Amino acid sequence: MALVLANAAHQAAEFVGWPEARIPIAEATIYIATAFKSNSSIMAIDAALDDVRSDGPWRFRNICEMPIMRVLRSWAMARLSIQP
Repeated sequence: MALVLANAAHQAAEFVGWPEARIPIAEATIYIATAFKSNSSIMAIDAALDDVRSDGPWRFRNICEMPIMRVLRSWAMARLSIQP
């Protein structure tokens, strides 16, 4: 949400020009500064990378070789008209 608001403030600033642009920029700054922040996504990415480093990439290959993945792959290839 903060990224959307920052982009909206930027677009508003470009549209209205400098003296008036201070208002949307200030509002976006206050919102982003006081918004709840979480590092859960970076923690999940780091945990996934640690899994790959410790267990090796074979787990991912095993998931890709599961029967449902074969079905999904063939469906996607048929949908996109890709020849195997």
